[in-house]
Amino acid sequence: MMRFVIRSSNSLVLLSAFCLLLSSIVGCSNERGLVVVKGKITSNGKPAAGAVLMFYPDDNPTGVTASGTSAEDGSFVLTSGVDKGVSPGTYTVTVVWPDPSVKPTAAQIMQGMIEQGPDLLKGAYATKSASKLKAEIDSSTIELPPIEVDGP
Repeated sequence: MMRFVIRSSNSLVLLSAFCLLLSSIVGCSNERGLVVVKGKITSNGKPAAGAVLMFYPDDNPTGVTASGTSAEDGSFVLTSGVDKGVSPGTYTVTVVWPDPSVKPTAAQIMQGMIEQGPDLLKGAYATKSASKLKAEIDSSTIELPPIEVDGP
């Protein structure tokens, strides 16, 4: 019979690090078949920092919607729920770009009433019916072509 005896806090740290490493390796297998995909969004050639992108599956209306929020340089990585990645397929892409200059008040934050600023794209890409943006993702896709939107 094997026994593990923890003799010091250093051993506990090492054991925790080993468990974390093991769980991250196991997590990379991606049982759901998701593909980790990144992309970049720009408006008039400049990064659209803070834009929220939603990828709605065209070939499976009840499928999982993927999403991403762009960083300062306009880059984003797609996630499906809490999992990093997206299922292969064809998607309609919606984009809402909240005005970063509109900040919630301290009272709104304390009351949990945080609202995003108005859409800088004025709703032009906010719904599946309004957006003409499409994306095709297959199992070998790692980066999408740049997405260019007309904005401010």
